[in-house]
Amino acid sequence: MKFTQIILTATLFLTGILSTQAQNQDNSIPAAAVPLPTAPECKAFLEKNKVSKDIVVTSSGLQYKVIEEGDGQKPSTTDKVSLHYNISLINGTKIVDTFNDKPWIHQLDEAMPGMQEAVVMMPVGAKWILYVPAALAFGKEGYKDVPPGATLICEVRLLDIIR
Repeated sequence: MKFTQIILTATLFLTGILSTQAQNQDNSIPAAAVPLPTAPECKAFLEKNKVSKDIVVTSSGLQYKVIEEGDGQKPSTTDKVSLHYNISLINGTKIVDTFNDKPWIHQLDEAMPGMQEAVVMMPVGAKWILYVPAALAFGKEGYKDVPPGATLICEVRLLDIIR
């Protein structure tokens, strides 16, 4: 009888542990299930995108599309700016999004080169979509969730110049 109680208690204990582990287990699809875009895929994307309607291509290779014009002043690279942005890879993988959070307030000259180039052309109030080649983003090295050679798609709204 004592042996049966020990087995029953141990079984209940293990069942409780396994149940708790199952409840705490993350059932989401692993990040590796969505393949990251390669550098050649990013280059092909930019080649195809540059002939799209309303796309402007700068001499550096930055591509952008104006969504809303804006009517304020334009910042310089030495200004501190307040803006909202989201950044994605060309496959739609979201890297960061500030639109539902606090705006990014920072010195513009500390931003990636493609962001600097675009924002100094934007009047306050403007909203643009940027297509940033790797050379103007995180290059051949990548950065955290950004793979090497990645083209970034950035939606940017310039809120203010902070002087």
